[in-house]
Formats: sequence, C-alpha cells, structure tokens
Amino acid sequence: MADVSSSHSGHFFAWPQHQVLRPDCVSSGYHRLHQGIGNQCHSLHVRATSLVSVHVAHISGSAITHIGYDQDKLLAQKTKGLHLIVGGHSHTLLGDMDKAEGKYPTIEKNADGDDVFIVTAYRWGEYLGKIDVAFTPEGKIAAYTGGPIHLTNATAQDQELETQIEAWRKPFEAFGSEVVGHSDVVLDQTTCKKSECLLGDVMADAIVDYRSGSIVGAIINGGGVRATIDAGPVTRGEIMTAFPFANVIVEVDFTGDQLWKIFEGIFSEASQFNERAVIPGVQVSKEFKITYNPANNNGSRLISLKLGGEDIDLKKTYKIGSIDFLAKGGDNQLPAADPATLTTLDAMDEVLTRYINKTSPINVALDGRISTTEVKSPGDAASSLTFSAFISLAAVLSTAFALLL
Repeated sequence: MADVSSSHSGHFFAWPQHQVLRPDCVSSGYHRLHQGIGNQCHSLHVRATSLVSVHVAHISGSAITHIGYDQDKLLAQKTKGLHLIVGGHSHTLLGDMDKAEGKYPTIEKNADGDDVFIVTAYRWGEYLGKIDVAFTPEGKIAAYTGGPIHLTNATAQDQELETQIEAWRKPFEAFGSEVVGHSDVVLDQTTCKKSECLLGDVMADAIVDYRSGSIVGAIINGGGVRATIDAGPVTRGEIMTAFPFANVIVEVDFTGDQLWKIFEGIFSEASQFNERAVIPGVQVSKEFKITYNPANNNGSRLISLKLGGEDIDLKKTYKIGSIDFLAKGGDNQLPAADPATLTTLDAMDEVLTRYINKTSPINVALDGRISTTEVKSPGDAASSLTFSAFISLAAVLSTAFALLL
C-alpha cells in the first residue's frame, strides 16, 4: 500500500489497468514511459490499480507502475522528466529493516542527471509506504520525508474510516454472495502459470461458447487466472476474485503461422515476433490440441498444434477469442494489435458467470489439450503417428484374419 502526497501542484500520470503504452525510444518521460532499455524498446505495463491504496495530490512528473523494482530502476535511468516512481509487481521490501533489498526511497539518476525517487511497499499489506515530497517549480524533488510503516495486529485502526468501510462493504457483499451456479469439482487455479489448469479450461471454453459461430478457439494467459473456485455453490464474488482485472473479450485474426509462433514463444518464453521475454503460462479452449517438448532448445519446443481436430494450416487465417490485455501486447504472448482496431466485448467475469449459470452443474476434468512430449521435432511426431496408425491397422487386420479362420 502507499500514501503519497505533494506540496507542489502539477500533474499526476496514471493509466488504466493493463494499457500498454508503445514507445518511440527517444521521447521524454511523461506520456511515454517506455524507453529504450539496453538496445530494445520494452513494453512497460502501467497500472493505476497496482497498489492497494493510493492517495495522490498533485504530483508532477510521477508514475505508478507495475513492472517490478529492477525495471523501475532501468526506467528511471533511461527517461527524462520523471522524478517519482511508485512501483509494484516484484513485492520488493525497501527500507532500513532486516532483509530489505534497497533504500526507501531508492534514488536513481535519470537521463538528464536528475534524481528519480523509487518507492514500493512489499506485499500483503504488511507495510504502508508513505512519502511526502516537495517539488521545485521545475517539477524536481526538493525535499522528502517518510518511509514504510510496518502494520501489525497492534497497529491502531482509524475508527472513522472503519465505519465508512463497513458501510461501503454491505452492497458489495450482497452482490458478491449471489449464487450463479454449482460446480461438482474444484476449479483449480494453482497450476495455471505452468500447465493446463481446470479453471483455465473452463474460462477459455466459456469464451468460445460466448462467441459461438464467430471464433474457432480461445487463448488466455495463465497469469490472469488468480484464484481457485471451490466445489459447491459458485458465487459472483468467487468469480470476480478469480478474474479481478475487468479484462474484456476481443476477437483477433491470426494466420496458422502466427499461431505456431505464438505458442512457440510462450513455451520458449521468448517471443518469435520481437525476441523479447514472454511471461509464461497459457490456457486454451478445447478446440486446441497442443504438444511441446520442454527439453528442446528455445525456438523448437512446439511439436504439434491442432485446431478443430486438424493440424494447423500455416497459410489459413483463424479468428481467435482472447482478452484485451493480451491483444494489446500484455505478457508479450501475442503480437500487439492496434487498440483502435479492437472491438471490446463483455468482461471475463460476466462471460464466465453466464457460462456457469448455463451449464451448471460444472463437472469437468483436465483433457490434455496442452501436454508435454519427449518427441524431438514435428517431423518425428508425424512419423510416430504414422507408425502407430500402421500398428493399429495391423492389429485390426490380424484380429479379422483370426476370426475368419
């Protein structure tokens, strides 16, 4: 959490959650937070909601980010006009306490040689980050006070605020407790970043059901699935906890060649489009059948890719359902689309709510739509399948011949 205030009027820069700002690698720090880091332009995902609680009053040349402490330091070094970064994502402990990874604030020099203050406040609300800063008329930080406040069970609560929170809580609790369906099985989230997971399967299938007749499959990121839904009655609150980011469904056209490169990039954790790192973890609808070899070298891990029961046609165009976060370049899994070309549809939580209501009770199991193999190359996979088919045919003919005798 963070409490940030300023004694100088100016501008506070924050962007909607998951919006990906594209760089030109040379522009100044206000509207273009992506700058050239090393020899490439990195997409830095800036979230206004990356902190649990933020109070801001007229901060000039400042940003709230969700890219991690190390990337925040690089961002500070490579930009101009940026003087305060309130960071998130890496849950880095800053301060003078034991096991702190840096000072609070951490101070870096920007491209103009000016100080850039970086603050972040660990995790789980254990610390409240607090910094008061005074700006010069030019927007530079002249003085500051504050530091992380350790919150424990002994920390006194503000009773006036607690009363307000309780009043705010009631309508949300009523909405969140509404039962929308039933699941006979635990819709597990714990493996979504590493392999096929049950809740990822259900969400991706819900997207295809929602856009039935328009798309041929769905792709979502495993990192966007945030919590398991227990067996039993399913409430709106559970669904919103599992999918809290208000991402919306979009439809994107990809060639078979692009789809192959997308999944190769995900399993290799290196984009085949821009050679930058990919945040791993993908979930797909049941129309996909994917095998990969994690022991292969990067760039050659994808072994087979089927869609609708058929091998992908590299030259064919497929309309795929996904979410706006991925379509705009989030996690670097998909080639980024021009946001102006995307038609945004309903939110993920609403789509899943209707799907569970429609198909309740949910009784599903993992079906192997994403699986690993020891096969070394797509050619070996084809040969293996041909040999298996030959053996099966031989067995059938042998049985038939024996019956005739």
